[in-house]
Amino acid sequence: IWLSESSFIKVQASSAWVRTYAENHRIVARAEIGYLHTKDIEKIPPTLRFFAGGDRSVRGYGYKKIAPKNKNGKLVGGSRLLTTSLEYQYQVYPNWWAATFADSGLAANDYTEKELRYGAGVGVRWASPVGAIKFDIATPIRDKDNSKNI
Repeated sequence: IWLSESSFIKVQASSAWVRTYAENHRIVARAEIGYLHTKDIEKIPPTLRFFAGGDRSVRGYGYKKIAPKNKNGKLVGGSRLLTTSLEYQYQVYPNWWAATFADSGLAANDYTEKELRYGAGVGVRWASPVGAIKFDIATPIRDKDNSKNI
């Protein structure tokens, strides 16, 4: 950051793969990875740190609700990000798809399995004239916070 006492390197990449089978079956896979290299994460503004959760991340969790917490329990963001998603869609009517999905991911300062969070759910997709519209219902899997998110 210009005029900052902190130096860091941030790298982030995402990818998506969509494959249609027999006209009405579709598989969607996506992944995102990020790494923030710095000597002191506390000197990096939270807006530059990584958070996971939400409809474009790990569904079943609130937006940016997966991240390391400080000693007061406040989410502060992490130096590493990893999210994956696998979704099956079935065309039930022209321009309408039913979906089922499973997501996983973390935003942490270390890649450890205990930090990994999982979500799963179902949804509806509509290919509207102005673009795709989706509605999902998801829940965390094996998590102490069992709140459902729409």
